[in-house]
Amino acid sequence: MWGSEGIDAHFLPSQEVKEKLMSKRQIPKQTMMVTGIPVHEEITKNVRVQRKTERPKILISGGNSGLGGILNLGDELKNSTDFDYLVLCGNNNKLYEEIDTWNLPHIKPLPYISSRSEMNKLYEEVDAIVTKPGGVTISEALRKRLPIFVHSRLPGQEEINLQYLKQQGLVFKLNQKTPFEKQLLSILKDQKK
Repeated sequence: MWGSEGIDAHFLPSQEVKEKLMSKRQIPKQTMMVTGIPVHEEITKNVRVQRKTERPKILISGGNSGLGGILNLGDELKNSTDFDYLVLCGNNNKLYEEIDTWNLPHIKPLPYISSRSEMNKLYEEVDAIVTKPGGVTISEALRKRLPIFVHSRLPGQEEINLQYLKQQGLVFKLNQKTPFEKQLLSILKDQKK
C-alpha cells in the first residue's frame, strides 16, 4: 500500500515497484528512491562457521510470533535422519516448550533473538532457511546467500512478496503434499538450483 499524496519520499524495494508507482499512481519520479529493504550492517558479515557435523543445518523461522504451523511438520522433523534443525520460535513460548519436550538432539528450539550479531552467527551456522516471505528475514537471508524455502505466507503483503520472489527465482516454495525433507534434499543436492 503506497500513499500518493502528501508524501515527501518513497523508499522502494525494487525498480519494478518504482515503475509501477510512476505509471499507475503518477507519483513523481524525484520522490522515489530504490533502496531495497535495508539490512543491518551486522548481517552483512560473511564468515562461515567451522562444522562440527556433516549433517546440513536448517533454520526454521516464522517471524517474531513463531509460526505454530511448524508443528504440522513435527513428525517429519522428529524422524529426520538427514538434517539438524534450529527452530526460531520468536515470542511463541507454547511452540518453544512443545519442541523442547521432544528432547531430540537434532532439533533445537530457539527463543526470540534481538541481537543482530547473534542472528548473523545463526545465519553463518546454517545451510538453508525455511521461512515465510516477510521482508526483513528474506532480505537478511538473501544478503547471507542462503537457499530460502517458503513454507507458508500470510495474506496480503507476504502473498505479493512470494509472487515476486518466485518470479525472480529467489526462493523455493515448498509443496505441502510432498515430504518436506525430500524437497530440501532435492534442491540442496542440485548445484544448479
